[in-house]
Amino acid sequence: MKKSKLLIVLFLCFSFFMLKGQEYNSSFSAIERNSDSITARQGAEVKLMEKFTNSLYDELTYHKFFKDSNIKLPQDKEKVKEIIRNELSIMVREDWNKKRCVLKGEVHLDLAEFAKKVETLFNTPNTGQGGGRAKIQAAPPQSLTDILFAETKAGYLTEDEIQEAENYFIKALELQELGLNELAIEHYYKGISINATAPEPIFNMGNAYYAIDKFDDAIKCYQKVISMKKDFPSVYLNMGNAYLDKKEYSQAISAYQTALEHTPNNAAIYNNLGIIYLEQKNQQEAITAFKRAAQLGSIEAQSFLSANGITW
Repeated sequence: MKKSKLLIVLFLCFSFFMLKGQEYNSSFSAIERNSDSITARQGAEVKLMEKFTNSLYDELTYHKFFKDSNIKLPQDKEKVKEIIRNELSIMVREDWNKKRCVLKGEVHLDLAEFAKKVETLFNTPNTGQGGGRAKIQAAPPQSLTDILFAETKAGYLTEDEIQEAENYFIKALELQELGLNELAIEHYYKGISINATAPEPIFNMGNAYYAIDKFDDAIKCYQKVISMKKDFPSVYLNMGNAYLDKKEYSQAISAYQTALEHTPNNAAIYNNLGIIYLEQKNQQEAITAFKRAAQLGSIEAQSFLSANGITW
C-alpha cells in the first residue's frame, strides 16, 4: 500500500543585438532532442546559456565596458565567462516548448552596470561564487544544508540583495515545476545564502530534496522552517513523509501528530499513520487510523479496508 504523496506547496519560476545607449537586449533559442524531456530541457539550458554568455562577453569587450585589462587576457577569459554565466542564470527569461524541444530565452540589462558587477566579482576572492558566497558543490565535504545554514547570517539587507535573492527563488520555482529539482536546489541555495529570512524558499528547497530522495537534507530544511515558523502545517506532513521513507517511524508519527494539530481533518496524514502502524504490527491502531482516513475520503484507505472486509 502506497503512502500519500508529498504535499507540494510552491510559494513564491535567429538572434539579434541592440545597443541603445548602454542597454543590452538579446534573444536566443536552443534545440535539444532527447527521449527524456527533463534531460532535453537541461541540455537546452546549457546551450542557451553558452550562447548568451559568449554574446555578452563579446559585447562587453568590444565596446570596452571593462576597465580592467586583465579581463581580456586568454587565461582569464573563461573565468570571466563563468561569472557572466552565473549572473545570467537568474536574469534570462525562458520559455520551454516541450513538444518542439525548443528553449527560448531573452535578457535585458544595462551593460555598464553589468560590466561593473562582473569586474567586482572578478577582483573578489572566490570569484564565481557570488562574490564570496558559497556555491553548490558536486561532492561537498559535509551536508549541503549544514554548509548553507551555517553560512546564512541575519542582518540588514539592501534592496539589491533582496531582489537578487528573489530572482533566484523565482528561477528555482520555474525549474522545480519542470521537474529539474537539482537545478532548482542550486538556485534555492544561492538565494538563501543571500536572504534566509523567509521560510517558504527553504520549505520549497526541502521539497526539491525530497523529490530526488535526499531525505536527510529535506528533513534539515523542514526543521529549519519549523524553527522559523511553527505554524506551518504543510511542513509537518512533508517531514513525516521523509521520516516514513527513511523508516524512522517514531519521528514520522511525531511529525504527523503535530500536523494533525493544525489540520485535524487531513485524510493523508491518517492514511500514512495507518501505514506506519501496519509496519509496526500494531493492527488495532492501523485499522483505527485507516477508518478515520476513509471517513475523510482517502481512496487508498477505503480500498485497503474493503479488501480486508472492514467497514468504516
